[in-house]
Order: sequence, then structure tokens, then C-alpha cells
Amino acid sequence: MTSQADFSEWEWNTILQAPGFAVTFIIQAELCSPPVAHQRLLLGISAILKNAWPETSSALVGAVREAFIGGQRPHFPSTFPEDLAEARQITLRGCRQAAALLAQRVPHTEADAFSAWLMAICEIVAAVPIEPASQAHSAETQTALDQLAATLELTDVFV
Repeated sequence: MTSQADFSEWEWNTILQAPGFAVTFIIQAELCSPPVAHQRLLLGISAILKNAWPETSSALVGAVREAFIGGQRPHFPSTFPEDLAEARQITLRGCRQAAALLAQRVPHTEADAFSAWLMAICEIVAAVPIEPASQAHSAETQTALDQLAATLELTDVFV
């Protein structure tokens, strides 16, 4: 079983950061009103806690969800750059670090399940339209989803 006990404190924090970084990366993909950003954030939190991908049998996804439900929170950087492009690079780098760590430390099926779970969460977040009349996410959001999928090495699944 893949659980918190299988990782160092730094590694576990890196894993716990990934869902928040992934959601933030998608929210930052394009300019939107504060209410839309807030709605996307709340949906992201809900998707993390309620399991956006219920069919998973991943012990790692279950352990991360249980950690959040139990009150654990990752330690994020205390400040982010004001430059949006630089801030987005930090969030993408956090996702890349988690993916690289999992590629080295857990079975391939667990790493893939975790990455697919992150993408499922981000698809939910991206589905919130920027404009009330819009039915689909924008080209900018699709580009962000594609970038995140490539970072997580899931391009054949979500592109």
C-alpha cells in the first residue's frame, strides 16, 4: 500500500501540494472575474475532497484524500511572484516535481492514477465558463490543460 509512511516529510508535502498547484495552474490560465476564480477554486477543493475520479482503486489517491479530510495541509511557498507567468511556472514546476517523485517511488499504476486524478480535478475546474453564456472553456484553458497533461505525461489520455 502507498501511504504517507512510505515518504519523507518533504516528499509527502510535494505530493500534497500537487492538487493545489494543478488547480491554481488552471485557474491562472486566463483572466477571469474574482467570482469565476472563486467558483473554480471551490470546485477544485470539492473535487479533491469528494474524489473527482471515483473509480480509482489507487491507494495513493486515497491516502492523499484522507490526509486532506483529516486536516493535513501542504506547506506552500509563503509568497508568489506578482508576475502571472512566473507564478504559473511555479505551480507547473510543483506538479512536475510530484510526477517525477512518484515515477521514482511508486508503482507505475499508482503514479498514473495520481496524475489522472489531478487531470480529472482540473477538467472539473476548467469546465466553469469564464463568460456566463459560454458552454466550453477557452483556448487558454485548453492550452493549460494540455500543458499540465504533458507535464504529468498523460498527453495520450487527456489531449
